[in-house]
Amino acid sequence: MTQESTFADGTLRASEFEEAIERPLIATRERVALREMLQRLAADREVAVVLDRRIDPGILLDVQIKSPAFDLGIQSLVEPMLFDVSVVGDTIYVGPESTARTLRTRIELIDRHRDEMPGMSLGRKFEVLRRRPVTWDDLTEPSEILSQISDLCGVRIGNREAIPHDLWPAGSLGYPDATEAFMLVATQFGLELEWVSPDEIRFLPEARSPTIQRHHRPTKWDVNTAAEQMTSRFPDATIVPQGRSLIVAATVEEHEQMAVLLGEKPPRRALRNESAGKLSLQRFTLRVESAPVIQLFRTLQKQGLDVRFDEQNLTSSGIDLSTKVTLNLKDATIEQLLDQACDPVGLIYRIENETISIEPKP
Repeated sequence: MTQESTFADGTLRASEFEEAIERPLIATRERVALREMLQRLAADREVAVVLDRRIDPGILLDVQIKSPAFDLGIQSLVEPMLFDVSVVGDTIYVGPESTARTLRTRIELIDRHRDEMPGMSLGRKFEVLRRRPVTWDDLTEPSEILSQISDLCGVRIGNREAIPHDLWPAGSLGYPDATEAFMLVATQFGLELEWVSPDEIRFLPEARSPTIQRHHRPTKWDVNTAAEQMTSRFPDATIVPQGRSLIVAATVEEHEQMAVLLGEKPPRRALRNESAGKLSLQRFTLRVESAPVIQLFRTLQKQGLDVRFDEQNLTSSGIDLSTKVTLNLKDATIEQLLDQACDPVGLIYRIENETISIEPKP
């Protein structure tokens, strides 16, 4: 199987990259291949986008994107197919949900281990943190890309044979540091890496369900209410109240979302105006083909909507949140969207003060 990646000379970096992905994305196309669509979007925005080698690049799509931010627009495009997006450095990675949603967490854990390693001097750390573009030509083997990364940062690869033979089309990574660069290649083979020494890495199978522990101090609720709200919103996270704080084990993305919901940080710039508008005035254009209803609710949450539901209570009431729904909406109200999503699953909804509550039918 060949890996697919957009490729452009001179992709944006740092603040220019951040500015580019914060701008809205509006796109409409009929019957276009996934790879072609991503290439067009990436070239237009001058950013690097990598499509995981395990995803069929020829999937045909009818594209209707209207999103407050570039990466969120791509996310809305691929989520109905059970794919997701992760912004790694100055690169947008598109891959399987389980990989994309844990990639940045894996990278942070790897970097923590590296920084605690004996002999990791400040000078050496500066060298492996230095950001450099990585590009390759058509029909390049992944091992050649790894050699390029290895040469750029002066890092030996202890078990290069762990990466099997493959041929990749021309592509690029947008100014990654050493760990990011190695991981954007290795993760496509179900691998991650560990630092054996300041000058050597080796690849190993991905660990399951990686999490990072952080403390959060809620400002919007008391600590017990905050724990209940976050547990409902993030059922896979471990959340323990302690004093005025929450001790949370979760992914990097979950921590970032919690920090906004708890009032510790403002929402990202692209979502501030979006979330400030009245829900009754918003219109939704989306096409969802046989996707689990819980995935739709999670997507709405990521788009800045305050959607609340108790997964355990719904399950105990006989609701199967993995039930697949199909929606094809254009300029729909939130009520029209929720009617189509909830009714086939046996759910009802209530909207009060911009908050959407999902409940089982009585």
